[in-house]
Amino acid sequence: MRIFIYCPAGYTSGGPEALHQLAHKARQKGFEASIVYYPENQPHTVPEPYVSYNVKVAPRAVDDTDSVVVVPEVATGMLWKFKKASRIVWWLSIDNYFNRRVKRGWRKRLKDHFRGSRDFDFRSYPRLYHAAQSVYAREFLENRGIRDVFMLTDYLRKEYVDHALHALGNERSNVVAYNPLKGFEFTERLIQTATCDARWTPIRNMTPAEVRELLSRAKAYIDFGTHPGRDRLPREAAVSGCCVVTGLQGSAGNPLDVPVPDKYKFNENDESVFSKVDSVLADILSNYQDRVADFEEYRRQIVMQEKSFEDEVSTIFSRLRK
Repeated sequence: MRIFIYCPAGYTSGGPEALHQLAHKARQKGFEASIVYYPENQPHTVPEPYVSYNVKVAPRAVDDTDSVVVVPEVATGMLWKFKKASRIVWWLSIDNYFNRRVKRGWRKRLKDHFRGSRDFDFRSYPRLYHAAQSVYAREFLENRGIRDVFMLTDYLRKEYVDHALHALGNERSNVVAYNPLKGFEFTERLIQTATCDARWTPIRNMTPAEVRELLSRAKAYIDFGTHPGRDRLPREAAVSGCCVVTGLQGSAGNPLDVPVPDKYKFNENDESVFSKVDSVLADILSNYQDRVADFEEYRRQIVMQEKSFEDEVSTIFSRLRK
């Protein structure tokens, strides 16, 4: 069995890293797995941050009965090309999928199906499977009639986790870190109305090392707005020793994808939400050593995610090989 994993060329965000992790772990498990960068048949090189995954690169996938083709949900439009291979749609996000421009073919038909405006007969597409990076994605698919969804999550690199865990004892400042690319209108209003003694620090124009250094000295990380999948930044913040405060959108709305205590999750439509978040942040900043203990289970799960991912890779490809 040969596994071909499609990945957009030249990108170094969470989704492409997960795709490289899949190729890496599949090869470690003894499967013949390759990354196929798209657009196809052009000279592409492995992005520098992912060289350590030691992936094999193929110029294109081979459409044969012993092939498995994996595409991220944003690339479902290319699935029509494969008639013989088994095909897996890996839902790395949900919200981002619907925010992208609709094109003809598979992607438009899937979007229409999920929006309830058109039927899509999955039975007419043999050897088509779905994998979910988050419980949020799995439930989304199951609620729309797609059963037997594989879980295929991802993980933070061991070197990041090890470095972060060593930083847990660092001296902390009253820094509240946030991602200005998500939920900014909410965060901006929160900053304007807050009374807590916080130094609000956006994660912007930073190298990975600079982000790691920020999170290793901050006391809190806030993440409002959409959570299209099991996002990396909340995990990086939690394992680095930040208290994580979120809304309830997307994957943050369940206790499995973002397993922080309920008192750190807020309904962004609540009229009194800003004063409530302000109060919780003030408590974190004043009582950090006590509050950071509330995230011990989240950190433990993050440490275990690489092993969980390995088990998921073995399960899905062993099943397809039978």
